[in-house]
Amino acid sequence: MDVFYEIKIWEWILNELLWVLTIFQKVMYHVRHTNGSGIMIRIKRAYQSPAKKDGYRIMVDRVWPRGVSKQRLKMDVWLKDIAPSHDLRRWLSQNSQKWDEFAIKYREELADKTEFLNQILELEEEKGTVTLVYTNGNIEQNNAIILKEVLKELNP
Repeated sequence: MDVFYEIKIWEWILNELLWVLTIFQKVMYHVRHTNGSGIMIRIKRAYQSPAKKDGYRIMVDRVWPRGVSKQRLKMDVWLKDIAPSHDLRRWLSQNSQKWDEFAIKYREELADKTEFLNQILELEEEKGTVTLVYTNGNIEQNNAIILKEVLKELNP
């Protein structure tokens, strides 16, 4: 066999392998980010621009974000009652270093809010992608993160 044709065959084989690898990576990304079910819960700050991939957008804070209009926020529903209570929010603002304790207290509050938790899970199943929108400036410590964890525990 001519060396030229042998190189072409190997080139074709490598291209096919790259194509298969690309498809595999896309599938694995989808599985990792949707638990394999096609259903996903995302979180996003209210100050970030809405995107089509957000799906159904649920505001999960008691306070409306300052300077953001309803048109700009593009909220589908505002579930104030799923947010931490006023007392717990006030407690956290005075004890901002006690995030772990806040998480425990908020989980305790959520235990009494099964109606709202079930509503979000039903919306997730119906709409496919649900985005929990929060106003807190801290992207690593906010109520939406805890809420998402609780929802995942209820519907693994």
